[in-house]
Amino acid sequence: MVVLFLPDGINSSKRESLIRQLHSKNYFESSSAVNQIIKNKVYEVLPTIQADFWRKDLIDKEMYLEVMVGLKYRFSKNYIYALYDSIEEKAYKNIDSINAKLNLTLLLFKLNDFSKINYLHYNTNSPRGKRHNFMTIDTWWYLLDIPEYEQLAKSTLLRLIEESEYEHDRTRALFWLEEKYKGKITPELIELFPSLSNTYVKQLIIKDNLRYGDFNDVFNLLKKQY
Repeated sequence: MVVLFLPDGINSSKRESLIRQLHSKNYFESSSAVNQIIKNKVYEVLPTIQADFWRKDLIDKEMYLEVMVGLKYRFSKNYIYALYDSIEEKAYKNIDSINAKLNLTLLLFKLNDFSKINYLHYNTNSPRGKRHNFMTIDTWWYLLDIPEYEQLAKSTLLRLIEESEYEHDRTRALFWLEEKYKGKITPELIELFPSLSNTYVKQLIIKDNLRYGDFNDVFNLLKKQY
């Protein structure tokens, strides 16, 4: 039997298997196929996800859009905007509309379309947004690598370290800033330190100063803490 290998290195049988996996009713199977389809440039999946798109539930639609964006399908934006509008019109019941729209906002950002940044602002500052910041924080983190939005993203993440209601959200914002800037963010964290009410976050900043700061910085922070 002749096994056909396509230019991207996986044979046609594997490519067909990934397409079937994407259409699986098992979420974990379908979601695990997304990155593999993008990585291996399985473009032949595009006609099937276009045909099935509006018959799928919201989670599947979001996965399909990830594939479209990852494969640089030229009509990706059309589908994103159409789905965003359908969520705005409350066409779906029992869904997390905040996270759904944030996912779509992030996909637009990946296409260099920042037209929905006002929604990110709104969600960041809304009462519910401050209690539900996981996706919000990750979206701002993405903007740290976009030069025209970097300063805004950095200042927003610093503010979320101070204002988010959940400790996990505060530590996540701190993690992304240190992941991006390493020791360069230390002076701003030291400046922020006195206004922080969360002891654990303060301890993390002290610990990180042992890596990036100097002894005097750590000593002064310890005095402020205790």
